[in-house]
Amino acid sequence: MGTGGGLGEVVLGKRIAEGRMAELFALDESRVVKLFRPDWGMDEAESEARRARLVWESGVPTPQPLGVVEACGRAGIVFERVHGREMAAAIRPWNVRRLARSFADLHVEMHSRSAPSLPDQRPLLERKIRHADALPDAWRDAALCSLAALPTGDVFCHGDFHPKNVMMTRSGATIIDCDCVTQGNGLADAARSILILELAARYRRPPVVASVVSRTIRRFIREYRSRYMETTGVGAQDVGAWRLVVAAGRLSERIEVERGILLGMVRKAVEASSVGVGDGSAAG
Repeated sequence: MGTGGGLGEVVLGKRIAEGRMAELFALDESRVVKLFRPDWGMDEAESEARRARLVWESGVPTPQPLGVVEACGRAGIVFERVHGREMAAAIRPWNVRRLARSFADLHVEMHSRSAPSLPDQRPLLERKIRHADALPDAWRDAALCSLAALPTGDVFCHGDFHPKNVMMTRSGATIIDCDCVTQGNGLADAARSILILELAARYRRPPVVASVVSRTIRRFIREYRSRYMETTGVGAQDVGAWRLVVAAGRLSERIEVERGILLGMVRKAVEASSVGVGDGSAAG
């Protein structure tokens, strides 16, 4: 239990989901609370709540933030409860094209809105690259040079847009987990989405399902990329130009199962780029 700061007494119900930063608990049929881990304070919760409200007020389909609370000695944000199913759980070989195109349309809708009050995407990407300890210095320099040469932007960027962060409800698709939103270049956001999906396709799975899952995800990527480019009028090279930046930045998240795959992606991106700085032999 804890104080609700005007939202009433906070009585935690069933835990719905959990991640590295927070756990999600039901409060009642209309509300949930995102309760941060103990090392995250109220300042971080209030900052995320402000960003979430900016996204919601812009008209992007996302749960309404209702306020910041403290429960069990931890900071939290109360959100409107969304009843539905993660898109990731609904993807099957027979519906992959439809869902991938819907996913792309939702991303394009977000990128059609300006976001002048949100944090700037570029410093965040730069910090990620600098804090990616696994990167050899030459590759880090290449990624930073690549970032400096790419265009800025001022549209809503989710920062972690993948099918687990889209809820399918009776009233339509809803975007969740907008804690990384920035104003920036939508192509960087699209490139990260593709990267995350590619990583998911390469995760180890039981042999009986591995090939089917991998093929389904790879088709989802193709359909998503095609629909995104068709709708926005950009080319494959425009999205691909961000690959080195987003792969290098992803390494800062220190997801051990991805480390070797990401280093391989960064190496190939460096070799394919015009930056050409070193052979990255320090990666081993």
